[in-house]
Amino acid sequence: MPLGSQGSGHGVDLDGVFLYSGPSLTESHGYGLLFRDGAIEGVKQLSVLEDGTPYIAGAIFEQDVLSTLRIYMKTCEQLEAGLPLFVGLSFCNAKGCVLRAAGSGAWTTNGVTLKNEVVILPECIVESADADLPRLLKPIFDVVWNGFGYMSSEKYDQNGKWIGAA
Repeated sequence: MPLGSQGSGHGVDLDGVFLYSGPSLTESHGYGLLFRDGAIEGVKQLSVLEDGTPYIAGAIFEQDVLSTLRIYMKTCEQLEAGLPLFVGLSFCNAKGCVLRAAGSGAWTTNGVTLKNEVVILPECIVESADADLPRLLKPIFDVVWNGFGYMSSEKYDQNGKWIGAA
């Protein structure tokens, strides 16, 4: 599955089998690729504000990652790939990107932009099928929010418990 999407088309290439989202393969908004060696890659194109500024919708991004990771875990289970799973996230073509957060009932941005084209986030290891994925990914999500000047993700309470939906 593409990150945060159901996919609208599929195909096969040198790397493996893939699903893409969007009107066609050449106009896709993202893809999910199951490599021949069992690795899985999920990609989603950054959204763009009216003025052309790329953005990440903070809470939606986290929900997309968590729900898609659950699908990838089921895929690994069906393929009898076993555990552990190593999860890595990165942003490409991210220079100038802003984070949109919920504020006063509307999506807002604090104006802080990413300075790097490529942002590679810390990895985590999923060691069991019943792992608490929000808890495992909290440090990664916090780093994303830190990159935009926030102390931590807005989808966790003061005790680090997930309060989002995924």
